Amino acid sequence: MNKPSVNKLALDVVKKMDKKSELINVTFTELSNGATVIDCGIEAKGGLLAGRYVTEVCLGGLGKTNVTTMDIEENTLPAITVVTDNPPIALLASQLAGWKVKGAEGKVYGYASGPARASALKPKKLLPNYEFSQLNYHDKADVAVVFLEPMKERLPGEAEAEFLAEKCGVSTDQCYMVVAPTNSMAGSVQVSGRVVEMGIYKMTSLGYDPAKVMYGAGTSPIAPVNPDEQKAMSQTNDMILYGGKTFYEVKDDENDDLETFVTKIPSSASKDYGEPFYDVFKKANFDFFNVDPGLFSPAAVVLSSLRTGKSVSAGKINTAVLQKSLNVKRL
Repeated sequence: MNKPSVNKLALDVVKKMDKKSELINVTFTELSNGATVIDCGIEAKGGLLAGRYVTEVCLGGLGKTNVTTMDIEENTLPAITVVTDNPPIALLASQLAGWKVKGAEGKVYGYASGPARASALKPKKLLPNYEFSQLNYHDKADVAVVFLEPMKERLPGEAEAEFLAEKCGVSTDQCYMVVAPTNSMAGSVQVSGRVVEMGIYKMTSLGYDPAKVMYGAGTSPIAPVNPDEQKAMSQTNDMILYGGKTFYEVKDDENDDLETFVTKIPSSASKDYGEPFYDVFKKANFDFFNVDPGLFSPAAVVLSSLRTGKSVSAGKINTAVLQKSLNVKRL
């Protein structure tokens, strides 16, 4: 059975965005070398609906999303629900971020996620204990679709397209670069849209084989836009760490102790749990290497066994930290 092409499926999502560009407040620009830039929040307004499509691009077209709402005590926040029937490919081979994309003079433009990673096989090491090659997936499509989070709020240009084309083995006129900063509404949505990804990432980091994860679903609140990039990054992470809920159906075997394992997955299992991420990051001198990597996981996790039909769960939503993170003032 041939495996699906995440780049071709994501291109279908991009085409839908093009048809609805005015409705979802995004712009399409063709560069001089034929590459296409889809602005979802730098010069364009973007928004909740744009963020939904961006998330589906990041999932390589192998997931569906829906924007809804979630109550945090008396407060209502927008929320995103994500489902996928192909977790290892959609979440680890495509959606996972971490690939540095370079532009003019070899300078890093920003971080890439999305299906182009599955063509370039980047980053080679997905986790300290897991490499891309272990997924046994390589998308050799003739098109490359990528989502970019810029380090500085500028749109990518010809140099970034050339970098992408070279690494993915495609022509520049077949490169599609979707862009949104974290401190934009579409950017905030796509971060919360990583709720299922963060859970399988944590599971894999704990030594669980992601190939055993058959289905995944999850919901996370979406942070309002914060103009401060540092605080926006922190608040969007808090939405998953303290408000994200996930479900995974696993094809376990008799040696898998799911009851013990599930307690290790939620963010509450981390020594750095209990404060808004901005405070944790500040104590770590704003250095990610000083933050416990085990913190990056959903607040609540359910594992369901295909072998026994039983489910186990751990973790819970922490409304107190969420309200502190967002500085909610009740009048």
